[in-house]
Amino acid sequence: MLDEILSLEGGFSDNLYDSGGATNYGVTQRTLDGWQAKNGGLNVTGIPENVRDLTVGQARKLLQDTSYDDYQLNRIKDYDVARHIFDMFINTKPGSVRDFVYGAIDDVMRRQSLYDEHHAPLTDLPSKRVGPQGIERINWLVDHGFKTALQDALVDRRRAYAEKQPNYGKFPGLLPRIERFRPPNHPPEGWYD
Repeated sequence: MLDEILSLEGGFSDNLYDSGGATNYGVTQRTLDGWQAKNGGLNVTGIPENVRDLTVGQARKLLQDTSYDDYQLNRIKDYDVARHIFDMFINTKPGSVRDFVYGAIDDVMRRQSLYDEHHAPLTDLPSKRVGPQGIERINWLVDHGFKTALQDALVDRRRAYAEKQPNYGKFPGLLPRIERFRPPNHPPEGWYD
């Protein structure tokens, strides 16, 4: 997963239209500062203070710690779904990712008429994470044959959010990046309109 995501991120960027600010290999300066504070600072970690100075190896460690491990993506059984959510955490604000995931789960549950006495709408909406109920529901949907529907709903939610951002047009690679997570042979929602 990291190899693929690092190939999408590239090296250092400080685009004034990017709300993430200075970024190197998918790690923002804000993420680096938070990681340093949590892990004892420069003298302990050996990771540089300035995101511009990160090596690929250091970025891999930070991305794994701050996105993959911290958000417990290892608990998602399906590689494709976990990979997409991992990319979301690197490319979008965590609270938005939580909203995409819970919204997509709800979209699939409603469209497929899956809500019943055993499957009510999820209530564990943690501040920035996809909580345990969310991960369990993702695994349940995948185990019961709704992986494609979930993948489509995740892409649709993420795409709709991106298209509403004020500087959306400044990032021509964003929609292709999002669409790469759509299952093969499944056109975007509304393609027939």
